[in-house]
Amino acid sequence: MSEFSKISKALRDIVLDFDTQRVEFLSWGHFLVDIATGGGIPLGRMVELFGVEGVGKTTLAIQACVQAQRVGRAAVYIDTEGCWDPTYSSNLGLDLSAERLAVAQPMHAEQAFEAIHSYIRTNEVGIVVLDTVAGAQPKGALDTTKATPGLHSQVISRELRRLVKPLSTSKASLILVNQLRSTWDEQTAGALTAGGRALKYYATTRIELRRISGVRMEPATGIVIARLSGMNINLTVIKNKLAAPFRQAEIVLEFGRGFSEFESIVEAMIAAGDIRRTGSFFEWRGTKYHGFQKLKEAVSAEDRAKLIQYIKDTYQRLPEPR
Repeated sequence: MSEFSKISKALRDIVLDFDTQRVEFLSWGHFLVDIATGGGIPLGRMVELFGVEGVGKTTLAIQACVQAQRVGRAAVYIDTEGCWDPTYSSNLGLDLSAERLAVAQPMHAEQAFEAIHSYIRTNEVGIVVLDTVAGAQPKGALDTTKATPGLHSQVISRELRRLVKPLSTSKASLILVNQLRSTWDEQTAGALTAGGRALKYYATTRIELRRISGVRMEPATGIVIARLSGMNINLTVIKNKLAAPFRQAEIVLEFGRGFSEFESIVEAMIAAGDIRRTGSFFEWRGTKYHGFQKLKEAVSAEDRAKLIQYIKDTYQRLPEPR
């Protein structure tokens, strides 16, 4: 045995085993988000979701919890803002049973991260959501007479550093939902995320969500009441350690239902020429449908699954940008 091999054997507690350290992925619940991120949510890593208010950050995080439950793992939701809505989460498909989900509302950041450590050590958790980083204020910051500048960033940096190894060992992913903060500093382009610079370094993937436009509901027969049924959201992968960064996806957020895959399927099939659109009419497999809702009702769940797989296979055959 060479001297190099002897040293590696002596340090086997810290030397990586490549066969066991391969990164596995969990779906986001939307195939375009999986494609944009290079496979989905990396297990054992940290992911940051950030953007302005009302763009679906919490919804996307909850849908990630749903996917963790579908593969047999539990989900943990740390609500630092007191905005947890069990009815909406249930509508998105989340199992609210105590064996599959834990929701905590800590008083301060130290308490939140202690709960995260406790759940991760069970090796039963697939997704942990911290919603939000900005709301996880340190215990010292709650006392205005003792608060010091930069304390929030210091606590977040320290706690994330402590979580790196436990997350990797347990194969649990930490989703950090973050907010944007305005700043007058010319070097920061007018907006910053909370938590300091350390969060940007520890996150394997950073995803920004932006609102593009509203989606208007198709009026039913009779009285026409104009209202929005959802929003078009632009998703940009700002950072990705496991795939090419700066990929984008346009997805539809349906109010009360979450991010819908069907609209993305139709747009992709129209671009490929498999569905023809003429005004408000859609032609698919020789049959014309008046209105998007009629087309949606005609496509079965089995057909949707086949179309999603077809789109994924088509994308994987495309050459990777150099």
